[in-house]
Amino acid sequence: MAQSRSAQVTSDGGFTLVELLVYVAFAVIVLTLVGGMLISTLTAEKDIVSRSESTTAGQSVAQSVHSAVRNSARLLLSPTDTGQLLVVSSVGGAAVLATSCEAWYYTDVDGGALYFKRADLAADLLEKPSAGVGNGWILLVQGMEPLAYVDEVFTDSISAAGTATVSLSFTADVVNQGSPIVIESTTTSREVSWGPTTCFES
Repeated sequence: MAQSRSAQVTSDGGFTLVELLVYVAFAVIVLTLVGGMLISTLTAEKDIVSRSESTTAGQSVAQSVHSAVRNSARLLLSPTDTGQLLVVSSVGGAAVLATSCEAWYYTDVDGGALYFKRADLAADLLEKPSAGVGNGWILLVQGMEPLAYVDEVFTDSISAAGTATVSLSFTADVVNQGSPIVIESTTTSREVSWGPTTCFES
């Protein structure tokens, strides 16, 4: 009877301390590898989202500007204290021709921002957006700046035939993730009229 009890006690063994330490170390290694892969995946996802949003914003700006320039009757690019102002005068309408003014205002304040405004008179474009106040201006992109070798978002040139070419050159990083995208594009208007227009009176 005593022999069977001792045999039963010795066969009822569990994990030793060394085995537990080995298992814990193995689990830590596996969790570290899985956690590293998860962190890497999340970082890559943030970068992709940032680049996607910046690309969409940049392409929207380029499309907006180039569509207006191509259909313009007159345009004016002028420097401001904190950036540039591009004003485009277009003539349209069904029964009665009407002039509309479209403007893009780039400012290097607050990390670089581009605003858009549509108006009927040049006087409506005089008051620029400032410190979060739009004054009728719509914020298109925030987190943009001109390319280093250009120093300006907008550049223009007038040919001998009177056509105007407007170029856009900027980087956009709307999420501020440190991975900006580059937008460079050029468009040419039809022959530009230099007569008086309500968009450029002041």
